[in-house]
Order: sequence, then C-alpha cells, then structure tokens
Amino acid sequence: MPALGTQHPAEYQVLDSTGQRKGFRFYYDAVTAGSIAGLLAELGTLTDATIALLLGVLSKSQFTIDENTLSNTPPSDQGAQIGSNLLVLYQDATTEAPSSLNIPAIDYSKLNFVEGGGNQVIFAGAGASSEITDWVSAFEAVASPPGFPAHNVRVTGMRYNSRRE
Repeated sequence: MPALGTQHPAEYQVLDSTGQRKGFRFYYDAVTAGSIAGLLAELGTLTDATIALLLGVLSKSQFTIDENTLSNTPPSDQGAQIGSNLLVLYQDATTEAPSSLNIPAIDYSKLNFVEGGGNQVIFAGAGASSEITDWVSAFEAVASPPGFPAHNVRVTGMRYNSRRE
C-alpha cells in the first residue's frame, strides 16, 4: 500500500511532425519554501535534458506548482513521430518497485544500443550518449516513485520502440 502524504505529479507533452501530442508522467517530492529553489533548478535541468533527447518538440510541461505551454508549432523534421519512443524502466530505490514511462518522438540519433541487445539502449557508462546520461541524472535527481514521494528512483533500463499510432 502506498505511503500516506502529498505527492506531486509532473508531465511533459511532446508534439510530433503530424501535430500529434503524447506525454509522459512522473512524480516528485513535496514542495516547501526551503526546497522550491532546488526543485525548480532540478526540473529545469530535466526539461533541458529531455529536449536534448527529442526529435519532436517539447510542447508543454505541467507541474503542480507551475504549468507552461512551451510550443504549439509542430517540428519541421518529418521523422518526429509520437510512435518513435523511448521506454524508460525505473524503480523505487528503497522498495525496488518497478515503474516505467515512455518519452515520445525521441531522436533516434541520440541513442546507442547494447550490442546484441536488440532495442536496448545503453543508459550509463562509456557507451551511453551524453544526452542519455544527462537525462538519467536529471530524472533521478528530481523524480519520485508513484505512491512514495520521499523515495528516490533509479533508472534500470531503456528500450527504443518505433510504431505508427
């Protein structure tokens, strides 16, 4: 059963070249007067790291403390498709409960793949792209697992998926 307490959801929406939007959601810990400056900095870092991964356009971010419409202009690159996404597997660093999210309209060129691993993306170490390691660092710094806002998360895997939606 999830721990009692306030949890703050956040969502990013991505726009592809056809005008389709798709988002992914994550959670972060409670916001206090003492934590807001650090949280805003962490969210800014995660936003920048997410933009660096996309072929699509980050069109909207939504946080319980802030909502911003960032763009309504579709990207010019026809390769920016909602169905081209990065599945991010992560877990509660305390309970090891698994969670996942999909980042849509991902830029395939930012991904390095596990040799012989099919669609598995290298997300840490020397083989990972800087855009991926930056995103992982930013996500792990700000995200909390669903139901446990005081816990940290750890990314455990990434897979590239491409399909028409």
